[in-house]
Amino acid sequence: MITGRVVLVAPEKVGLGLTVFVQVETSDHSGTWLADFADGVTAMPEVVELYRMAGDVDYMLRVVVPDMAAYDTFYKALVSRFPLKNVTSRFAMERLKHTTALAILNLRGPERARLAGREMLPRQASGGGNAPGRCSLKRSFRLTERTPALHTEPCRDCHERSRPRDLKEQLAPRHQG
Repeated sequence: MITGRVVLVAPEKVGLGLTVFVQVETSDHSGTWLADFADGVTAMPEVVELYRMAGDVDYMLRVVVPDMAAYDTFYKALVSRFPLKNVTSRFAMERLKHTTALAILNLRGPERARLAGREMLPRQASGGGNAPGRCSLKRSFRLTERTPALHTEPCRDCHERSRPRDLKEQLAPRHQG
């Protein structure tokens, strides 16, 4: 279920202020081409997301770079490495929403029962149902300039009893002294 633990940083604070959505069309849809393209693109550190799409675009990449010159360098490397039919770049002007949280509390039926059986959902609050504003998975991470160590704190809307035991242990901070 949990595939990793990360610290989220504001891209512009670390010098990566340009986000580009790159739409790629290809004439070759063979398995060999797809494997080569997927391996090559995932190895490019500027690419933070890669999707195979349905519709008139074959692939969608989200690329994060410092500036237009860095994107131009990335673009030239991309088009020189792979035979592509069309590449369209769309530049983000402003990020209005970004989240990594999944709406698992909204699941119904078999999926909810499967997660509840693994104790991956919060226990029911008194009076039935989850109390408004509760989340079971959200953690706030912050880095401070004075202390380079990672600090964690529970979500303001939660308290310890709202998290299942096994998930709480998986998310517990590991302090290094």
